[in-house]
Amino acid sequence: MSTSKKSIISMILVLCMFLTIGFSMPIQAAADTGIAKVLTTISASPVALMDPSIITASTSTEGCHVESLAFYDPAGNLSGRVFNVETYRMEMILRADSGYKFNPDVACYLNNSSVNGTVSADGSTLTISREYSASVWAPTIYKHPGGGTVNEGSWATFVVSATYVRDYQWLLRNPNETEYVLISNLQSRFPSMTAQGDGTAKLYLYNIPYELNGWKVVCDFVGAGAGNVVSSNPAVITVIPDPSRQPASPEPTAPEETEPVAEPAETEPSASPEVTPEPEPTPTPSAVPATTPNVEEPVVSELWTFDSDKHWHDTSAGTRVDEAEHSFSWTTVKEATSKAEGQEEGVCDVCGYTASRAIPVVPKEPTSPALRSLILKAVLAVVLLLILAAVVILILSSRKQGAHSKKKR
Repeated sequence: MSTSKKSIISMILVLCMFLTIGFSMPIQAAADTGIAKVLTTISASPVALMDPSIITASTSTEGCHVESLAFYDPAGNLSGRVFNVETYRMEMILRADSGYKFNPDVACYLNNSSVNGTVSADGSTLTISREYSASVWAPTIYKHPGGGTVNEGSWATFVVSATYVRDYQWLLRNPNETEYVLISNLQSRFPSMTAQGDGTAKLYLYNIPYELNGWKVVCDFVGAGAGNVVSSNPAVITVIPDPSRQPASPEPTAPEETEPVAEPAETEPSASPEVTPEPEPTPTPSAVPATTPNVEEPVVSELWTFDSDKHWHDTSAGTRVDEAEHSFSWTTVKEATSKAEGQEEGVCDVCGYTASRAIPVVPKEPTSPALRSLILKAVLAVVLLLILAAVVILILSSRKQGAHSKKKR
């Protein structure tokens, strides 16, 4: 074997030795990727009488996801069922995905505006906060009360729907709009009537008289703040008279004819006075057993009434029957990705109420340090095998050349 070939083989063997040492040594896991900038958004700003749960948060920054969103009132308590007219502190917590961490000086943005952020000691979480003063909006009406025709003495229901409403005030207006009656004072004007549901989105009127024919039902939606009132469209009531309830008109009667009074005739005195018989005693009537008046069963509506949580059937007595929580069948209409939330739509199998909900962002899982170590070791092993194969080929080639030279000699 020539000197040059021996040198090449020696160099290859030394290289193999170093590769073998490197292959046998544990490979340190790569450091977590630092997140220097975070972009976040919320779907809406607080509005008085808005439900805080409808506000959602998301981030478009790779390597982290939104863990929670909350609003705190001035006393530091979580906001209630709705926002009031006051200032709230929004707090959003983001968590770093595996293989990532937040830089201590990370830049934070909420809806394209810079905000304050606090990073935990280990860099795994980031807390973003901002102050919001709840806005005051006028009530937005989605459903006005509907008019209808009812029989005299019957009942009727009126339903409305609106957002940003603090109270519902129902009233009646006469056909000429010259008189109105608050439902709270209904019996002062219509003593035979009763009502249920004043102050809510559904009003019941019972024992409707014919006098109410042509009157209008109106709902005033009272929002947050002073003077924030919006009125619904009027719903006209048409009452069909009940003939049995209408007073009968008296028929005119002719004056009775009087006959002339005849002169009394002279009578002869009777010999003896007649004896008047004593009257027979009147029999005492037997007691008639008292009967229990028939109580009408409440009429159950065939239509389902519902809210965001439950469904039920209304009755003419103002009660609910068959009340139960919704049973949804959910369908995915938009798949969630690592950058955007998805969306599902649900339909209640019983009443047909529809709802939607967000599908959380899918966290993007980076290549784990263990997997990166395994890949690197596999690459080193392949390189080592290629070098060893080259050494073997070079040795075999040198031996063949040596044997060939000996034959020529």
